[in-house]
Amino acid sequence: RRVPQGQFDILYRMPTMKRPAAIEPAADSRKKVAKSAPAKSVAFAKDAEHMLKAKEREPQPWDPIVQALQERSRLAPDVLGMIDEALPDTLGVLKDQRHPFQERVLDFVSGVLRNVEDGLLERLRDLNVKVERVDKDRGALLESTSIAKSALDARVEEHVNDTASFVACEEAVVAAKATLEAKKSDQAKGIEAIDNAVERRSTLQAVIVDVYEPLKAGTHTDPVKAVDNLIVTLTSLGFDAALLSSAQFSLAKAHGVRGSFDALVIEHLDKEIDQALEALHELDAHGSLNKNKLQSAVDVASTALHATKEARDNALIAESNSSVKLTDAKEVLSGAEQELVAFDRSVEESKRLVITLNQELQSFREVVLAVFERLRSTTSQEVASRSSSSLADVTQVSDVQQVPTEGSTDIIEAPPLVQVRESATTSSSGNDVPVVGSDVEGTRQLEDTC
Repeated sequence: RRVPQGQFDILYRMPTMKRPAAIEPAADSRKKVAKSAPAKSVAFAKDAEHMLKAKEREPQPWDPIVQALQERSRLAPDVLGMIDEALPDTLGVLKDQRHPFQERVLDFVSGVLRNVEDGLLERLRDLNVKVERVDKDRGALLESTSIAKSALDARVEEHVNDTASFVACEEAVVAAKATLEAKKSDQAKGIEAIDNAVERRSTLQAVIVDVYEPLKAGTHTDPVKAVDNLIVTLTSLGFDAALLSSAQFSLAKAHGVRGSFDALVIEHLDKEIDQALEALHELDAHGSLNKNKLQSAVDVASTALHATKEARDNALIAESNSSVKLTDAKEVLSGAEQELVAFDRSVEESKRLVITLNQELQSFREVVLAVFERLRSTTSQEVASRSSSSLADVTQVSDVQQVPTEGSTDIIEAPPLVQVRESATTSSSGNDVPVVGSDVEGTRQLEDTC
């Protein structure tokens, strides 16, 4: 909380708190020393500076207040300096001897101290609220982490399935390519067979009429050479080699020399020749239709390859997308786990801060606020009462230590007033109220000390 700027004017307009009676003698004496002994002014200045530093190092009851303002308030350095200079002339003066302006200065300081206390309380309340919400907030983080883990498991399973699908599609593409190549090869062979069907049929018919029939009837003039030419021609037309080898021996024999086995071989060759003629006739008659069938088979294989490639590409995209989703799910889970760890660390830090702030608040109230209120509220009557009590205690102790015997002429001396003041001042070092006399000399001593 910021203190209103108007309250700073109290400090800026604050006149000196020194009484004229306490200032004039010192001022006159310094002037006289300067005029009467100018040669000693340097040494006097050094001694005065040394004494001033010694006084500044002496602890004062309001030192904790100044330190607290320096450490915890948001006041400007010049304002803090003025407060430091003003406290001896405000808290160092008894309540019933203060000027109303001095009370206004103390009101300002009190407001700043209360603002510091409110700031500590506000921080403490915020931390307590955070600590109280630990179970609820941590439960929400645990739920988020559990959801992230479930999502990651789902993404892992999805990625495994997409990868397997991509591998299967890749294998299907390889198989479709092989099928297409086979269909194209069949098409090429089929078209070649259709285009050569007429020529092959003519060749087969010619060799049957000119060579095979004369050999089978046994009327060929050169059966050995004719059989060799027949075997070569039938081999080129695709007939079975084993059958042709048997037929070669049977046809080379004369008609009357052939046995039953030779007759079976020739009969079997006749059937093969008839089937070949029929097949060539079919090719010649249905050539265009067969070509269309072959082309259709190639088209089907090509369409299947295109479909498998498209499925493979889609599977690759799905596998890539699932891989990205898997990476994102891992990052989400990692972030949730890190957030949970950071939350636990923050909670532990908040608990430590609560303990620290409680200690700081208690110390601030006991060391700063209590001292401030005690110094501010002390009156001359209370100081006189304490002085009387201290004097009575000292007198009682002296009576106990120096009890005159009967007939003794020793005089019991009371402790001097200076000892009483020293005793009271010593007791005030522990954040107690300084003892200030009502006489003018005591007031001057307090002002000089301040």
